[in-house]
Amino acid sequence: MDGEPFPFREATEGQLAILFFGYTSCPDICPIYLNTLAKSLETLGTGPGSDPMVLFVGVDVARDTPERLREYLGAIDGSFIGLTGPESVIADANEQMLLPPITIEEPDENGDYLVGHYGKAFPFTADGLAHRSYGYDVRQQQWVKDLPRLAEGEYR
Repeated sequence: MDGEPFPFREATEGQLAILFFGYTSCPDICPIYLNTLAKSLETLGTGPGSDPMVLFVGVDVARDTPERLREYLGAIDGSFIGLTGPESVIADANEQMLLPPITIEEPDENGDYLVGHYGKAFPFTADGLAHRSYGYDVRQQQWVKDLPRLAEGEYR
């Protein structure tokens, strides 16, 4: 976020926030996931759950620069916030979420490589807790059903 540390707890206090770890060169899970979430928010319009703070943590520190994150997320939903930082900080945040380690494959002959990351999003509710997670296979109708509930403090 413009070169400054992101104070997660303070920035998300009292509101619905959705945290997702991914990478901008992801060929499948990340773009599908983020576009599904964006379409869900569009469907919700206004009202509870329609305006969560969506935070995308770029786990490929070599390619997920602040500029690339802005461009990538801006093409999906201009309100989504991209976060990046040193590899150690990203790994620490990943570990604090109790997620499997991020893995980076060896580049192929073209210099391309895949990054292994956990394909789930975590909605943090107004109480500052992530009561559940949503896998990469979550459907738009599930987000549309659950986001208002999560915004109003219903966790099941």
